[in-house]
Formats: sequence, C-alpha cells, structure tokens
Amino acid sequence: MAKAAKRAVRKTATRKPASRKPPARKPAAKPARRATPRKTLMGKAAGGKAAPKAKAAALARQVVVSHAAADSFAPDGLRPFFEYRDLGLMGVTGGRVHAHVIRARPGMHADAPRHWHDLDFQFVYVLKGWVKFHYEGYGDVTLEAGSMVYQPPRIKHKEIAHSDDLELIEITSPGEFATHAVE
Repeated sequence: MAKAAKRAVRKTATRKPASRKPPARKPAAKPARRATPRKTLMGKAAGGKAAPKAKAAALARQVVVSHAAADSFAPDGLRPFFEYRDLGLMGVTGGRVHAHVIRARPGMHADAPRHWHDLDFQFVYVLKGWVKFHYEGYGDVTLEAGSMVYQPPRIKHKEIAHSDDLELIEITSPGEFATHAVE
C-alpha cells in the first residue's frame, strides 16, 4: 500500500495545472451624454464654427519667432502711456493666448482708472525698470526687473506708477478680453 500511496503522490506532483482562461470582458458601457457640448481645441462648441481638430493641431505645431526691431512697438494698445509689441501667439493658439512686450513711453505716466479684466489668466513679468500696482484685498505691490505677478481673474487693480524705462511681458487668456472701469 505504501507503494500505491507514493505513486499517487508522484502523479499529483507531475500533473500539469489545469489551464484557466481569463473571464471574458464585457464591452465598455457607453459614456453618458454630456449636458453641455464638448469644446474643441479652438474653444468653440463641437458642431459650431470652430476649426477642425486637424487645423487646430496644425496651428499648435507652428514655430513662432519674433525678433525685436526698431519699429516693432506700436502705440495702439490698451493704455496711451505704453507701447506694445505683439509676440504672435494669437494666430497659433486660435485666440486663446496673447503675449506681448509692453514698454513705457518716456515722459508719460500712469493715468488709468481702477479696473478689472474679464479673462481667465493674466501673467506679468518685468524685464526692465519697475511698476507699482494696487490690488483690491492685497494692497500695493512694486515689481522690479525679474519680478512677476499672476493677477487672478477679475481682480480689481490700478497701476499707480512706473519708471520711464519699464519693459514687461504680459500673457493673457483669452487673447481678447473686456476691461471694465470701477468707480
């Protein structure tokens, strides 16, 4: 009997394990319909007048180079005491992002009312000189060369003063937005 028991153990040890197939996967359920239409890369609702995704993707792959030239600044921006140099991002982002260099017009000083901008993002980086702002709920802030400020959407603010050699980069989203004076 001992021999029969050894044989049974040996047979069990050399037996191949039964192959198990993984359970069949159920097809993925369809996602629920969105209450609001999905936006395309260009920011317009699908089915609207937005450019096709392929066109938006092609715009995003463009290389944009902007070199400073003597005539690259124009006085046709938001404030008459500044000159503006567009860096060319509006076209390649479909208007979602605007970037420009702003520089002071020597001898002209800040003369803008307290205001707010209807936008989602505003970033300022000072390249040269200084500028002083007042932000509601925060107080006065002086930015010098190398300083930056992220201005939260719709924050009420006012430029108080700037140096004659002020030069800064401003990036906003969307590229075009409304500015509202505050009394």
